[in-house]
Amino acid sequence: MYPEDLASLLREITVSAIARNSDGADEVHDLIRSIEDAVATRRIVDCVQFEEIWEEPVDPSVDKTGVAFYFVGIKLSPEVCEAAFELDEPLNELTWTLLLPDVDTLKEDERPESAVDLLALAEIDLDTRTDRAYETLKSIIVPEDIESDD
Repeated sequence: MYPEDLASLLREITVSAIARNSDGADEVHDLIRSIEDAVATRRIVDCVQFEEIWEEPVDPSVDKTGVAFYFVGIKLSPEVCEAAFELDEPLNELTWTLLLPDVDTLKEDERPESAVDLLALAEIDLDTRTDRAYETLKSIIVPEDIESDD
């Protein structure tokens, strides 16, 4: 199984899609607004589709800092799902959540100065039951293609 590799790949494609979706937004709040707009329209960017967003603090029994996070639900685009299906690995149910801290709940000295700094803090929460997902996605998705401008 490749859970760390899979999570790393999903983080890379998700952060790339968010950056492209934000059209170069430098302000943190502009980045969050662009994510909310993408979710509202279930926008597909590159190889991911934005599904939902919500905000909540982390369970106080786990983290007593009081920091709230944006949870962004993501899944693969229909084109990637189709390509995976053709490789006999249905990935239509593969979903993950990107966690971004709400900068307004961070201590002032911990707040990211830009949207890029916020994306550097992004984490992936992944629950998958397939150990072939990573291999299949690596054969379909070429990360260098994600970053190129069309």
